[in-house]
Amino acid sequence: MKRLVDPYKPLAEKWGKDIRHPTVRFGIACFCLLAGLSLLSWVARVWLKYPSYDVKGLLILAVPVLGAFTLFYMIYLFLFAPMQRLRLGLLSPRGLMLAGVGLIGLGIAGLTRGWWEAAFLIAVGITCFTLARERRKLKDQRTDWL
Repeated sequence: MKRLVDPYKPLAEKWGKDIRHPTVRFGIACFCLLAGLSLLSWVARVWLKYPSYDVKGLLILAVPVLGAFTLFYMIYLFLFAPMQRLRLGLLSPRGLMLAGVGLIGLGIAGLTRGWWEAAFLIAVGITCFTLARERRKLKDQRTDWL
């Protein structure tokens, strides 16, 4: 059954030719730049309005900052990286596995403190492991459309 349903085939057929066009890549990079700069400007406005060195506040503001840096990394991938690197995703399989270990560890630590919302982190960590396995299969077996 796995051979009949290829989850990457629609992606390869639909976006394989379109995303290679330099104008499309430049347009996506410009959108990522605007989104990243707007996130950073939002963080700067919040920080200037409510300056605090509280750990909880800094952690909350760290999330959009990391999102902005992720968008800036995507700009680099769209403008300067080869298509093979762009198709393999933002993180390598090893990076996904490390992220999964960290998320599962944070989820378990949260559950031990009674925060039931931390179960979501465990689910996301398991998803990271699944995605790493699929990317490793893609990298090993499906090099024909990269």
